[in-house]
Amino acid sequence: MTVMDGAFLPIEGTFDIALARRAVRVRMAAHRWTPTTHARVSAALTALGELILLPCVIKAVVVKFDILDVPAAGIELSCTIFQNGGNDEQMSQAQDRLKRATDELNITPTSNGLQIAARVWVNGVRA
Repeated sequence: MTVMDGAFLPIEGTFDIALARRAVRVRMAAHRWTPTTHARVSAALTALGELILLPCVIKAVVVKFDILDVPAAGIELSCTIFQNGGNDEQMSQAQDRLKRATDELNITPTSNGLQIAARVWVNGVRA
């Protein structure tokens, strides 16, 4: 995958999610993607933020945001979250929301948390 642009978005509270959505919106504007794509990316970032803000996640998490170009146009949101136990039901529900908001989702368990990579493609599918 070719990365055209990107940013690091620290998320520690609900206001940080709003700031991150704004930063992503500004970067995506240059690509003239449809309002639907902007809304889908915003939904994915919100769902990831909700997962990050669960009580079992050790704060703060930095989300890497990349605009992808080849082989398909889209975005990738990736981060590593560290957990200190917690409610498995809440974590499962948050992961389900993130899965519904994205086209591709890879969640890899680590020794003390999760590595997450979520992608939203401009046309809804990877070329």
